[in-house]
Amino acid sequence: MLWFYLALLASLLTGFAILIQKTVLKHEHAVQNALVLSLGQALISLFLIPFLDFATFDFSSFALALGAGLSISVAFIYTAKAFRNLEVSLASPLFALGTVFLIVLSVIIFGERLLIGEVVGIGVILAGAYFVDFTGKNILEPILALRNKFIRYDLISVLGFTLGYLFVKPILDKGADPVTLLVIQNFVIAAGVFIYSASKYAVTKDIFVALKTDGIAHLFMSIFNVAQALLVFYALSLKDLSLVIPVYRTWILLAVLLGGRLFHEHNMRYRIAGAVLVVVGAAIVFNPGLIGAGP
Repeated sequence: MLWFYLALLASLLTGFAILIQKTVLKHEHAVQNALVLSLGQALISLFLIPFLDFATFDFSSFALALGAGLSISVAFIYTAKAFRNLEVSLASPLFALGTVFLIVLSVIIFGERLLIGEVVGIGVILAGAYFVDFTGKNILEPILALRNKFIRYDLISVLGFTLGYLFVKPILDKGADPVTLLVIQNFVIAAGVFIYSASKYAVTKDIFVALKTDGIAHLFMSIFNVAQALLVFYALSLKDLSLVIPVYRTWILLAVLLGGRLFHEHNMRYRIAGAVLVVVGAAIVFNPGLIGAGP
């Protein structure tokens, strides 16, 4: 059960990091935030250099790590864009759809078969995602919400993180060192976000302004993100992706409950209900026996 506690602790750190990021995004533009955060994570990773073990990596592992880093660099940018423009209690629960993406992609890529419990869990997650966008006025509201480009940005970021995990898992299954993988990934993420930022903004100015205004907040976000990613990697080295990620995604409930209260957000009755449903759905995927549908 060590993997479970690692994933749960990572979830707690992610929830707090999301709340700090939302606070900072009130006065930073999205790409600026993603850039400084990615560079901060790369700098924190320098302290892990004495623990690197490249002997556990082969060419395919490096290639997959590159793919993971690039996927997550895209997710970084779109997460910042989504959370800057959406309420945290709306943007966070949609990350539960990552569990759905993960299962669907596992079926397509790895030929895995869906269990009855997984199908039920997916249904509950989708129901939760529906309630997140529901205000009680129009039954089609959650579907119509897809016209909002920032909702679509949120879904792109979810897909980016999901692809990142699909790249990472085979690396860890081959016995690669989680610390080394994390350091490689963080530098690829930072490079990807930097290249994108430099093509659109004056990055030097953005970095100095962000550090002057929110340097301490960025420090804590970077530390929390590096720590949670390392915990998730160790958990993934011990257990299946389809079990670790649903447990890790419980940060959604923390973000909705605290974020809604801290930022005085709207439609909290439906959003809390939706967040509870997506966590319950993830729990069913994690343990189909909860509904008597075990293998």
